[in-house]
Amino acid sequence: MTPHVAAGSRTLKHRRVVITGATGSLGQSVLARFHEAGDSIIAIHSPKQKVPAAEGVEWFGLDLTVRKSVIDFFSKLEDVDAVIHCAGGFRFGNIDAMSAEDFKFLNEVNFESSYSVATGAIPAMRKRKTGVLLFVSSKATISPAAGMSAYAATKAAVNAMVTSLAEEVKADGVRVNAVLPSVIDTPANRKAMPHADPSKWVSPDDLADILYDLTLSKARSITGALIPVTGRV
Repeated sequence: MTPHVAAGSRTLKHRRVVITGATGSLGQSVLARFHEAGDSIIAIHSPKQKVPAAEGVEWFGLDLTVRKSVIDFFSKLEDVDAVIHCAGGFRFGNIDAMSAEDFKFLNEVNFESSYSVATGAIPAMRKRKTGVLLFVSSKATISPAAGMSAYAATKAAVNAMVTSLAEEVKADGVRVNAVLPSVIDTPANRKAMPHADPSKWVSPDDLADILYDLTLSKARSITGALIPVTGRV
């Protein structure tokens, strides 16, 4: 689906924000936070998913693992102020039990999708001399547990991209940061860890607030940052 936004449709007060993974637990919280603030949302979802209609939200089905499609998508957008890349995936297993298909999946949904989103979004932001790119990485890149070698490696690649890209574009007024949450309190994580205490985990709404704040002018001095958000884990 080709995005189209009419020129001049945005007021000076409202920003245009792209959110990937917008149907996931974190993505829904992020969408709600920016929508509540009055921003115009371009919400990305898997082409296979059905999405609800919502005022102020434009939904687009896009396979983020297809780089050309992602770049083409962003090339047709106008005046994007911020991109929040919430999409990603997780698989658990020791390195000798992780199949080639498992690693390919993790690399595509975590690192390659991030790289494609950055490649697509950066040109217009550099041209406008403004913009914010935010990525959701993981605390596992700092202190990975056993069984997370493949997952942590693909998220660590995101961290390296963020710190390097921030240096590449800082002279153009573009900021690039990543948050590194521990366990996010989602239905999937509660099901996977039924004996854990979710009160110690990171609330999706709290993480959404942090991501929102990082897009504001008060965070203009923050770029190239890898920000742990650990809850009480």
